[in-house]
Amino acid sequence: KALVLDELAKVSSNVAVAFSGGESLLRKDIDVLLAHTASLGMYSFINTNGKILVETDAVRRSIAATGGRVIFVLPINSVDAGANRSSRDDDPSTVMQAAEVCRRDGADYFFLLTVSKENLETLEPTVRFLKMNRVPMLRAPFVPRGSGAQYSDLAFDARDMERVIHP
Repeated sequence: KALVLDELAKVSSNVAVAFSGGESLLRKDIDVLLAHTASLGMYSFINTNGKILVETDAVRRSIAATGGRVIFVLPINSVDAGANRSSRDDDPSTVMQAAEVCRRDGADYFFLLTVSKENLETLEPTVRFLKMNRVPMLRAPFVPRGSGAQYSDLAFDARDMERVIHP
């Protein structure tokens, strides 16, 4: 059976595939997809809210399926539980626990910090906390598209950039 992964491998040998949109680790065929991705020489980025990493052996299974060619992407918007809950379904402790599981099992990971008006006031302490704890992170602006298109009021503007993001 031909997969999009096979077509992707034909185009470039230097590719990583992001598994996201819902909780991809709940797919019955995720180990097969991860193994196939690795067999094509590609890395897998797995976007996850972290709960399944804490509650199951998903990290070890993913490492085994990929031969270690896997990186977990964990979402956090603030170390302040209230600010984080306004845009995530859990408080920051879940992704912190998931990061510990990744460390324990030898898996690479990073935190995805989506920046919006909801977390501008807690951005600086969140970044400071992550840096102090040597947590790798990627800061990304909130972009109102897809299911988030109705939340365009959360996108930051030039004044926010000058005031908070790059003072």
